[in-house]
Amino acid sequence: MGALASNLLTGTLRAGNMRRIALLIVAGWGACLLPFAAAPIPVTLVFFAIGGMVYGPFVPLTYALFQSATPTENLPAVLAARSAVIMVSTPLGTALGGPIVEALGGAGTLALSGVATVLLAAAGAVVWREQVQDRERRSPI
Repeated sequence: MGALASNLLTGTLRAGNMRRIALLIVAGWGACLLPFAAAPIPVTLVFFAIGGMVYGPFVPLTYALFQSATPTENLPAVLAARSAVIMVSTPLGTALGGPIVEALGGAGTLALSGVATVLLAAAGAVVWREQVQDRERRSPI
């Protein structure tokens, strides 16, 4: 239900800075996985539900971001490349995740995934900020 509700709000989110919102969604999803490390099951279920609400608008928002950032003539190739990466990443993630789950258990793996996801969002924010600052330095005022 939460994912459905947040998907319906995606149109509202498009009015803001879509890159910032996408990074916040990634960080929020990762943060929702962190309680799996030590919290009791009812708490983790609540955070998993919140995570569904947080992550819900990610796919349509990123499609909108691709469409706004890509020239029309390149859009089919960019979206095809995105689909190819996703198709490869799912079995690759499963293959890599199996040994990690074996070593850390399910809860530990989810918590580690949360940490990695938050770090990825932070790295994305740093790269994005540097790109914005570089663009501002280059543009004549």
